[in-house]
Amino acid sequence: MTNISDLSALVSNASLATAQKIAAAEHNAVRTIYDNRANALLNIVTDLEKNYSSASAPNDTPDGKLWYDSSGLLVKLRRSSAWETLVGLTLAQTLTNKTLTGIGVGTTFATGGSDTYKASGVLLRNTAENARTTTGVLRAFTVAAGDWDTNGQVIRLTAYIEKSGASGTCTIQVRFGTTPTSRIAFSFTADTTGAYYIEAILTRISATAVDVAGYALSELEADSVAAFNAGSADIDLTAAQTLDLNLSAISAGTVTWQGGIVEFLA
Repeated sequence: MTNISDLSALVSNASLATAQKIAAAEHNAVRTIYDNRANALLNIVTDLEKNYSSASAPNDTPDGKLWYDSSGLLVKLRRSSAWETLVGLTLAQTLTNKTLTGIGVGTTFATGGSDTYKASGVLLRNTAENARTTTGVLRAFTVAAGDWDTNGQVIRLTAYIEKSGASGTCTIQVRFGTTPTSRIAFSFTADTTGAYYIEAILTRISATAVDVAGYALSELEADSVAAFNAGSADIDLTAAQTLDLNLSAISAGTVTWQGGIVEFLA
């Protein structure tokens, strides 16, 4: 088939004087030239229509040409004498040096091997103060079903707490589960007031087990408390789970949640 790039303008190479006759052979030759050119244009138009949607590649393939491959549901671009896939509606695409936008934290990426990764970053945050003088939840977060779906993935809870008022002891639990259950707890002595920094690392072991490790820093004590707890059967990561900080004991004073975040590390 003739390509668009192969077409050239028709050039008149003869002229007739008034009343001059034309030979049949010459007339037929000229008619054949125009017939061929008209047919070539018809084929090209047909090929252009085919470019919008076809299971086979178009015949005319200059660089920069677009083609929708209806057999693979792919939009392709002709570049460097080859077809390059731009968009695939259903097929997994290999991304190399591409800029991605709108990817949510927790989105799962599978590699060509056996490794699977999630987009890291802040999953949940809350900076609204919540003060308690009695036991109860300081702040709760919900980890949605399916957000934490691969073994070895890690979530980190970082919390900033303040103890004020009368000096007294208190205990703060990191709880997790379908029904939140204490995984690790930090007990602070009677002279502890000021700021606390609490960090907990939760590692998925299986759909029913999460290892929890963490530590707490006390501003005035200039000391830290560490704890570890392995997962148990009351966890079901196929369903939504609650992650919270619970004030399980307080003898005096006020404990205030100042802010915190839950983030995926891997």
